[in-house]
This record gives sequence, C-alpha cells and structure tokens, in this order.
Amino acid sequence: MNLKRKKRTICTVIVMMVTMVMLAGCGGSADAEAVSYEDIIGKYTELAESADDLSNYMVEEDINIELFSAVAELEGWNIYYTEKDIDNNGVDELLISGGYDTDETVNYLIYTMDENGAVDLFPDYEFGARAKFAIYEGGIISVEGSNSAEDSIYEYYKASGYVTSVELIDSAEAENVELVEMEFDWKQL
Repeated sequence: MNLKRKKRTICTVIVMMVTMVMLAGCGGSADAEAVSYEDIIGKYTELAESADDLSNYMVEEDINIELFSAVAELEGWNIYYTEKDIDNNGVDELLISGGYDTDETVNYLIYTMDENGAVDLFPDYEFGARAKFAIYEGGIISVEGSNSAEDSIYEYYKASGYVTSVELIDSAEAENVELVEMEFDWKQL
C-alpha cells in the first residue's frame, strides 16, 4: 500500500472514530428527544385507560411487558406511580408499580433524571420474567426475578449520589445497612 493510500485510510478511520464518539455523547442520535417523567406517566396512563379492552392496544418497545401482562390478565390490577428521592441525592426517582391496591404493590420500573431527561436505572439488565424491585432506605434496591424454579435471581444494588446507574453489592449486610423498606405515596393511573 502506498503512503498516500495509508494516509487516506488513517484519516477515514479517525473521522469514523470521532463521529462514533460524538454520536455516543448524543445518545446515539442527533435527533433524540429528552424524555420526561410526564411522558412516561402518559404512556402508562394510556395503558391503564385501555385495560378493559387491550385487543387494539399497541405495546410500545419501552412499555414493561410484565406490567402489561398483569394488566391484561388480572382483573382489577391497577397501575400506580410515585416520585420520591430513593438515594438521597436531591433528585426524585419515578417508580411505576402495579397491584390490586396501594398496600401491596409490585415495583416494575425505576427512573431517575440526568442532564438529558428520564433514564431507566436498570436499562440493560435482564432479570427474567416476573422481575420486581423492593426499595429500602439508603438507596438499597433488591431485585427478584425468575424464568423458572431453576433460573432465578435475588440481588442487591445500591444507588447513591448523582447516578444514572446502580452498583451490584454482595448483600445489604455488607453495606452495614438495616433493611427498612421505604413507604410511598402511590397515585393510581
């Protein structure tokens, strides 16, 4: 390969790398719009309002399939939401849950805010079917999920500081935290 061709190839690779870094910094798309808590609540409000007849409901990619299934299959299953700072960083998180009443809800989704808008705290995690969260004082989140009796998880995570992700921890005891489940003021959609 001659020197001119090598320079051109190197320049092309550098331009491609700079472009990829710029796109990654923009969330992968220059046209990406910030998502607000109101946008998310609106999607789940639409699902709740369609609960009586889901035959024509189009499940969007970002709708939690476990919550959708519960609404579709369990008569009287409601969708709830609340906003509360679960990790004491001054930023309210958005929690989406479901249940027959507010006394016993199943937490399906946890969002927080970053400079670009609402972000799922567990965006790339695969917990299996029937995944649910329990949220404790001090930003401790336990995750229980299962695909079968032989394929299940029970893990603890910690959210602290201004974060848009969580850290897997060995156990709540390792963090010297007494597990006190948080109370929430749920609002029905």
